[in-house]
Amino acid sequence: MVDTNQHDNIKDDIRDALESGSDIHEKVKAITFKALTEQQLDTENIKNVVEAVSEDISEGMMTQSE
Repeated sequence: MVDTNQHDNIKDDIRDALESGSDIHEKVKAITFKALTEQQLDTENIKNVVEAVSEDISEGMMTQSE
């Protein structure tokens, strides 16, 4: 499972990328790569990181639209 600190870091990084308004795709790709490589690269970690990134993007997009 993605630990709380890692999930918070992903969330903060995604929010910053969305707020920047530029190169969002590249920034999210880099955030995802970093999160995947910080821990053991196994199926469970990949699944958890992808879920965390997806949730944070969705949450960030809703916040930005408000």
